[in-house]
Amino acid sequence: MREFATRRRSKVGQTDSFFLKLFVRLLESDEPRVVKQDLQEHVVVITDGCYERESRTLQCGLGGVFVDTVNGKKQFFSCELSDAQRQLLGELSKKQIIFEAETLCAVLAHFFSIQCLVDRKAFLYVDNEGTKFSLIRGTSENSTVDLPWSNFC
Repeated sequence: MREFATRRRSKVGQTDSFFLKLFVRLLESDEPRVVKQDLQEHVVVITDGCYERESRTLQCGLGGVFVDTVNGKKQFFSCELSDAQRQLLGELSKKQIIFEAETLCAVLAHFFSIQCLVDRKAFLYVDNEGTKFSLIRGTSENSTVDLPWSNFC
């Protein structure tokens, strides 16, 4: 749908048609979809970033909370990015770097929680749509976010 909305495509193919018809049938069926999971086996990760270029105190911050629903263990991280770190995210050439900060925050959360995620299901909550879709796709049209993360270490 994004390709049609951004005018990259204008013709509906056979696969597109199939999924659009399926979507319409699901909407017309008016039946709620039930997703069942044993929530006691999961790790919940919630991340958030902030960026206010003109702030006198905190210009860019990252944070995350981890909740292990099996043992009840809770952890968090919180940090402020330095001038040099904000420049790595593109602050000097962009008006806003919240997308980059939010995505870095999610990547840091994964890095910090990798040990408790082994062989576990995890829910990652982010409040930035660009971050969510970039993580789902595994790539981004944003050149900073698409760089190998080893560039930031």
